[in-house]
Amino acid sequence: FAERILTTMKKWLLLIAFCCAGLIPAGAEEPENVPPPPPPPKSEKERRTSFAIWRAFSSLPEKERREMVKLQRTDPEKFRKVMTEKGEALLKADRDRLIELRSMVAEYISTADSDRREELYKKIEANVRFDYFKRLEENRRHLEEMKRRARGLEAELNKREKNAEAAIKARIDAILRGDPDPEAPRPHPRRKK
Repeated sequence: FAERILTTMKKWLLLIAFCCAGLIPAGAEEPENVPPPPPPPKSEKERRTSFAIWRAFSSLPEKERREMVKLQRTDPEKFRKVMTEKGEALLKADRDRLIELRSMVAEYISTADSDRREELYKKIEANVRFDYFKRLEENRRHLEEMKRRARGLEAELNKREKNAEAAIKARIDAILRGDPDPEAPRPHPRRKK
């Protein structure tokens, strides 16, 4: 029985090898328009910094956020530098608050004086409350941004749905003219190559 399974597996492997052999001709070189491989995964520090940049950007007042968007379009390097500084400052402030919280907790645990413990408890509570509501507000802003994007996507979808017949006719005309693969992905209109 085991020999039969092994023979069947060998047949399947031969069939797969035979089918795959014709996919890449011998001596074929890579085409010239091959995109570069994806970048290596970001380090933990880079991920933390990019998240901090997002947090810093989303916490900016609306007017300053608009100015930063203009800067991003006109001088992307300067934008990246400014936002990286803001993100790193935010991370430093978070680290400092955490260090302060840990020291208060350590003192709370080691203190026998009930008045001092009560005072520390109130400080710890205020610290935790501040952080909690700060994150809650960040989450609310993030949700509002996602809703705004969803409304934009829905409007675009409705527009495409409304223009479906014209788009279908245009695609048929392109196919009949012999245009190169109308189904091929097209570059994003706002992104440069």
